[in-house]
Amino acid sequence: MEITISQCADVMSAIEGIRGQTMSGSKALKAARLKAACLAELKTLQEAAMEVVKKYGIEQEGGNWQIPKERLDEYRKEDAEMGQLVIEVPDFSLTVEEIEEWDITPETATGLLILIGETPPQTDEETPS
Repeated sequence: MEITISQCADVMSAIEGIRGQTMSGSKALKAARLKAACLAELKTLQEAAMEVVKKYGIEQEGGNWQIPKERLDEYRKEDAEMGQLVIEVPDFSLTVEEIEEWDITPETATGLLILIGETPPQTDEETPS
């Protein structure tokens, strides 16, 4: 299954939201594999994001970094592009019928949209320019 890094974060949140739901053993294993794959990808993204910060930023006292105003637009563009990278993760598809009886929040439902084959709404930060 292919998803973007940004969607991976949403899926992780959704998996946390369905943590207490009962599902088949095979479905639970697929959810665990998807969560592990997303965790690994998000860790890689964090490392890459720090490299982008270092590329555009200036290290301050205490190890903090600051992006100068004149480089902020470049930084934001590259940072946003990283979130749109497509990654391959284990398949964990769901059907509406499987989740319609679960008690979930709208936020969790939004994260689950990709798992039922629908495209989640994009936020302003995710909208490609």
